[in-house]
Amino acid sequence: MSPDSSKPVVLAVEDDVDVLETYEIWLFDAYDVRTAETGDDAIKAFDDDIDAVVLDRMMPRTSGEDVLREFRERGYDAGVVMVSALEPDESVAALPFDAYLTKPIDKEELRAAVDAMVERADLDEARREHAMLAERHAALRVYNSDAIADTEAFEELEAATEAAAERHGEPLDADDLVVDLSSGVEPPPGVEP
Repeated sequence: MSPDSSKPVVLAVEDDVDVLETYEIWLFDAYDVRTAETGDDAIKAFDDDIDAVVLDRMMPRTSGEDVLREFRERGYDAGVVMVSALEPDESVAALPFDAYLTKPIDKEELRAAVDAMVERADLDEARREHAMLAERHAALRVYNSDAIADTEAFEELEAATEAAAERHGEPLDADDLVVDLSSGVEPPPGVEP
């Protein structure tokens, strides 16, 4: 949290200024919202006060994927909500995001995702890792179950999710995930419906 605020800090990164302003309006009452219009500005804004990141996947020059990798390489572990007009595919299976939302999103979806990221910050490392992997697994299954299920990247993600569930030692509740599993999609390993 920001030392000058009792609110958790959210970094919102989006190249569409109107969308960025909308995110800020949707979040300002509960969060100290910082904004960045480019990937490069986002990288400059990284600091230990950030509790959650809302990150546009497709931006010119420095993409959201590049920003995410740099964020993790620098050792930041705040929850990252990847937002994109593109449905997740095999290429995102190895990205270290914590939740994935497909545009257009509404206020409730964004708030639920950011709230989940901030709540997860208080979890121990094993439970946080399990939640992140389960979320990625669930997002890929919900959006592309047929196209992705037999790929090597998905199989590696599934194995990592199972290993994290074993290390964590207890199943997550499906309500702990941002992705809605009510569509009949099989929950990820270690997640109870």
